[in-house]
Amino acid sequence: MGGTTCPYCGKSALAWWSKFFYNPLSEGACRVCGEPFTLPWAPAMAAYIPFVLVVLVGFLMVDAYLWAQMLAAGFVASGVVHVVWVPLVKSG
Repeated sequence: MGGTTCPYCGKSALAWWSKFFYNPLSEGACRVCGEPFTLPWAPAMAAYIPFVLVVLVGFLMVDAYLWAQMLAAGFVASGVVHVVWVPLVKSG
């Protein structure tokens, strides 16, 4: 996946599922070359837009069951955007 490519060696730096645990304040190391990487602020924060939109629309909803389903869908959508769209960048 494109969102897990090391900015130094160009190979897969980590498993896609482990990227869920990274944010702009955390730092990781590539599993191939060992160089440090992090996430850029703007794309990482933009990845939460689907979730925020669902929460805002949820305030207009009357049916709590439908809102809970939308909340789960927004959470999944934000996670997919975080893994696929947010790149890894050189740390430092």
